[in-house]
Parts: sequence; structure tokens; C-alpha cells
Amino acid sequence: MKNILVATDFSQSGTNACDYAVRLASQTGAEVTVLNVVTMQVIDPVAPAFYLDPLIVDKQQESKSLLASLEERYKDILYPDKSPLSFQIKSVVGVPGVEIRRNLEESNAELLIIGSRHSNFWTRLGGSTVTDLAGELSVPMLVVPEEASFKGIRSVVVATDLKNDTDDFIRNVVDFARTFDAWVHILYVDESPTEQKEEQFAVLESQKYQLAYDKVIFELVRLKNPSKIVDLFLEKENANLLVLRKQKRNFISELFHTSFTKEKIYNSETPLLIY
Repeated sequence: MKNILVATDFSQSGTNACDYAVRLASQTGAEVTVLNVVTMQVIDPVAPAFYLDPLIVDKQQESKSLLASLEERYKDILYPDKSPLSFQIKSVVGVPGVEIRRNLEESNAELLIIGSRHSNFWTRLGGSTVTDLAGELSVPMLVVPEEASFKGIRSVVVATDLKNDTDDFIRNVVDFARTFDAWVHILYVDESPTEQKEEQFAVLESQKYQLAYDKVIFELVRLKNPSKIVDLFLEKENANLLVLRKQKRNFISELFHTSFTKEKIYNSETPLLIY
């Protein structure tokens, strides 16, 4: 991993996202770009430019000042070879989702990190920048809850529905975990798996011997209520990261239908990595 883009709005969750980006970069050698998108909520859509321009200038000045404070906060962070962390800041005016996608392309980032806050029913119903991005990005996205604090990555849980878990996906997750010498638990929950599902899980498990990493465990749990079992498993393994695989038709299907995934994005206490 060479480049990480972190999007922040300077909230607690946004600050946590920056902390995660810096800590991950300090262990992987990646460069970090911190992006803040200045937005304007205009009550009158036909407000004249002479009224809006000073407001935009003021908000972007504030944005740049807060970004400079973040740069100062992380100035002493070093890479493993003791060289200083490569840390860039950027303030732009626009629509968050649009600007995040554009800056991902421009920076050639291989990982997006973004914070997520608890929300009410109406926010979840209408969606958010995070949920909108999750379904369409071509790079992994790490969603950091507002209560999270970086404590290293020692245990990773990959929740699978066996539908779209290619060799490359499992290998990428394991390579990521290997950097931190973390355990990887690949979990499939099904109260009554069909013979076909049993065979699919066996094929998935057979990859273990090709991964050249001893800290991978495959687990088939024959219980109902997969979402609840995943929560309990995260707690049991003291997991630092939950990994989900997005699907083409949305980004999680059947086992992890949309409402479950949104609930994880909005209310999980465990950071969520979406591939």
C-alpha cells in the first residue's frame, strides 16, 4: 500500500479516521493525504454570488486552518525506518462524494478511510456519503466509528456469504493482515447450509494452504441470525476489524443485505473494511 486518502469533516469520527490513516501508514510506509470538502448549505438557491463568495472564502480559510492543526498533530510520526511520515493536506469546495471520488483518482490512493457517526432512522433512510461511496468505489474503504481508537490490528474477521469471495479477495485481506501479524477469521454463518454451500465453503477453506500464512482460520457456524452471530464473534475474538465484500448489485446481498450493512456502518463499534 503506497497511498491512503482520508476524508475528514473535523468531527470526532473524522479525527478518528485521520488517526487510523496515520497509524496504518506508519506501519505500511504509505503516504497520507487528508482531504476536507467545504460544503455550503444554501437556504435560497438563487442567492447572488456576492453573498455566497465571502461565506465560501471564510469556510475554506477555516478548513485550511484546521487541516494545518492536524498536520502539526502528526509531525512527529515516523515510518519504521525512522523517516518522517509523508503527510499532505488538501481543502476543496464541492460535493463530498464527488470530490472524494475525484481525489481518489488523482492521488492513486489504494485505500479510502472515512469516519462514520451514529444516526437516527431518517438519516439511515436517506443514506449518507459513506453508504453512497461504499457501493461504487474501486478501492477498499475503511469506515471508522466515532468511538473507535486505534489499538493496532491483531484480529480480523471476514464475514462471507460465499457468493463473491474470489481468490484475490481472500489473498488481499490476508496480505493486509500479514503486515500487522494479525489473525484472520473467515466466518460463514448458516443454520442449515445446503450441500452446495458446504462444498463452496470447503473450496474456500482449501485456499488456506496457498496463502502461506499460518494465522488464518475458517469457521462455519451452524446457527441462525447471521448478523447477531457476527457481532458475538467480533466480541469473542476481540476483533479490531470487520471485513465485508461488496456485491455488484449493491454491495452486500442475502446474508448481509443493505439494512444490515448500513447498521454496521452507522452503529458498529468495530472499524469496517469494505472491499
